[in-house]
Amino acid sequence: MTDMTEQRLSEILAAYGADPKRWPEHEREAATALVARSHEARMAVAEEAELDASLDLVDMEAAPSWLAPKIGAVLAEEASTRPLLS
Repeated sequence: MTDMTEQRLSEILAAYGADPKRWPEHEREAATALVARSHEARMAVAEEAELDASLDLVDMEAAPSWLAPKIGAVLAEEASTRPLLS
């Protein structure tokens, strides 16, 4: 098992969301272990789960074509300003 840093977990959450089934297979065990032992990691996963749930509510098929790029821009801004785990 590889060592998982808090920074790498933050990157995984930003890229793949809160569901461990979507995390890279070769890092999943280490990331799950970090979440099990770190309150900050659990909080980061919980925050990402809230974002995932909000995104699941968006019906992109029914949304106007101009909306997807705006959502992408908001998500990119959120990811760039979200503090890494400390």
